[in-house]
Amino acid sequence: MTAVVLPVLPYMAEEIHSTLHEGDEGVSHLSVFAREWTPVSVEWNDSQAEQDMASLLKMHSVVLSLLEKDRGDRHLKKYLKAEVDIILPDRLSNRISYS
Repeated sequence: MTAVVLPVLPYMAEEIHSTLHEGDEGVSHLSVFAREWTPVSVEWNDSQAEQDMASLLKMHSVVLSLLEKDRGDRHLKKYLKAEVDIILPDRLSNRISYS
């Protein structure tokens, strides 16, 4: 499904942008992809979420490298088809918040 939608999404984004800013000549003629990012409000700053995300990205990197190794060793054809179970020791799982 993503392969079908992917080529169309940039055009949809441009169409939505121009429709939302119709009549605003300062914005509507610019590509949505050429505009600067809108700064995020301070209320969205969450240092715990940043730490959690950094840990997840590290874990993601380790898992992908292990899957790539297995693929290279011909134990796995496509790593996207792999089922991965991540089991944390009790001392770590007690520190994780799911709220």
